[in-house]
Amino acid sequence: MSLLKSLVYRSGLMRLMQDAWTTELRESVAPLRSDVRRLTTEIERLHATLDRTVAALATVERSADQTRLVLRLNQRQHADVARLPQTLDADRVRAFVRHAIERSTLHDDPCPYALVEPLLPADVYKTVLRAIPPVAFFGARDPIKQNLRIPVEFAPALTETVWRFVDEFSRAFGKRIETMGSRASGLHRSL
Repeated sequence: MSLLKSLVYRSGLMRLMQDAWTTELRESVAPLRSDVRRLTTEIERLHATLDRTVAALATVERSADQTRLVLRLNQRQHADVARLPQTLDADRVRAFVRHAIERSTLHDDPCPYALVEPLLPADVYKTVLRAIPPVAFFGARDPIKQNLRIPVEFAPALTETVWRFVDEFSRAFGKRIETMGSRASGLHRSL
């Protein structure tokens, strides 16, 4: 056996066989490498598609949850919504806020401010609190910052109506409140 081995090595036959095997191996593996690269690219594309599909599914599930909640809460809060015209009477709320500001004291230290308590009639305040929607209606992007966009685009009727009132009231009446900081001496007259 060692004589044959020695002959194969000395004659260079082993080198020729190794070269032939290596060439044949390279030629047979080349298409496999191409297939592996193609399959890797395809898997990456499928992963990206799967990620987009999962995100879309989460959006659909969130919308379905919101729709179920709207239906359930609209039924449950029907009587509250019916009382809103009396509760959210803009003239009554405006008069209450004006009186609350008139009762407040303007402080100068550390900067000009007025603490107005209570700012809203108790029934309005309770209604505003009841109108805060479930978490499903808050922004989905950042679980730490639970933002509710006003005006609310899709929410239970109580939420939409109350927060629309708060938005419109604060825009109209807020302009008057802003002026009071710049006119400390005329704090109550500006309202």
